[in-house]
Amino acid sequence: MLLSVVTNLAILAFGIALLIQSYQIRALRFGGSMGGDVFPKWFAAVLITLAVALLLVDIIGYFRNRTAKAPAAVTGRRLPPGSLQVAAFLGAFIVHIGLLPLVGFVPAVIPLIFANFLLLKTEIKGKDWLSGLLYSAGVTFAFWLIFEKLFQIVLPRGILF
Repeated sequence: MLLSVVTNLAILAFGIALLIQSYQIRALRFGGSMGGDVFPKWFAAVLITLAVALLLVDIIGYFRNRTAKAPAAVTGRRLPPGSLQVAAFLGAFIVHIGLLPLVGFVPAVIPLIFANFLLLKTEIKGKDWLSGLLYSAGVTFAFWLIFEKLFQIVLPRGILF
């Protein structure tokens, strides 16, 4: 319960920060009559709405279960399930942030998507390595194509490339 509440509060804080930052957007080269700040504002509104709804569900669930019988002690587990995967992804994301100014968008995002692909697998087989590399290269190429060529947004370039 506590982990869920902390997560929902973090999402709420991120949504509020995104909403505040979206009002700082003055002009973009695309966006048509709606402007380029519409998507960040809508995205922030959706994040805030979902975070508040999930917080309400957690609070209502807490008060409903408070009168229920105490759960049996969990034996042998110290971390919630999936904690190691989340920690590994955060580590990969930190490496991605460090690589981004050095090598640019494309070479930095491929390992991040590849790590995410492998972390989502319950069991990693031999063919998953090749399919993960192809998947991460394909998704990265699609992002590059959409943003660089279609929207004409310059993606980060590194000092090495």
